[in-house]
Amino acid sequence: MTGGRRRGLLAVGVVVLMVVAGCGGLSGDGTPTPTTTATPDDGMTFPTGFGEDGVTDGAAALNGHTNVLLAQGNFTFVFVSESETAGGTTNTTLVNRVDTERRIALRTVSRPDAVATQYVAGGTAYTRIEPRDNRAVQYRSASERVDPNGATARALVRALMDGVSWETPEQVTVDGEQAVRYEAASLTNASAVLDVEAGAVDSFEGSLVVATSGVVREVTYAATYTSDGREVTDLVTVRFEDVGTTDSEEPAWVDRQF
Repeated sequence: MTGGRRRGLLAVGVVVLMVVAGCGGLSGDGTPTPTTTATPDDGMTFPTGFGEDGVTDGAAALNGHTNVLLAQGNFTFVFVSESETAGGTTNTTLVNRVDTERRIALRTVSRPDAVATQYVAGGTAYTRIEPRDNRAVQYRSASERVDPNGATARALVRALMDGVSWETPEQVTVDGEQAVRYEAASLTNASAVLDVEAGAVDSFEGSLVVATSGVVREVTYAATYTSDGREVTDLVTVRFEDVGTTDSEEPAWVDRQF
């Protein structure tokens, strides 16, 4: 792990990764990217809290995202990051499949030396770590309860809504659902998004796709900045997918091992 930098935006991903697999360079295989296609923008419909000028009411936009996810009862949160410095590149992928009605979650992380899976249910988190070499599979358990609001990644979504100015709306379709895609006009809160001062940022560009239902379907950004005297280039993707159709059933190894 790269230490304390990027605490603002990456807090959600880092906390879960630490719980699942401990600190270390993480590398993931990712999940399929939702299909996004442009559609005619005649009569464009904006989600609550959004408009021609991007986020027009941050609280309404954030609540719209959270309320729809909770109303649907289950969803998948995907976080993918590639961070490059002079010392090398760190790839991170987190997939969190959540059922907020049953208060269960199935999280997966893949890294060069191991594949980690964590199942959370009934107040306990069960973890399985499978090394890629000949070492034995490790199992552990700890107390944890699924927090429905936390699972929607409210803090992360708020940082992306409040910390970036979004413009140039375009009507698109994401996996058959009508949505609006925005382009990043400027980074307005570098501290919240990158955990650095504005003067340390050399470049920032990105896009935001929000369904007309209010769910933030995807945010991507590329940023180059200086942190602790080092130049850093980040490529980040955040996605919410399989809303209402996510399967987070208990893996077979939980019953066998615990």
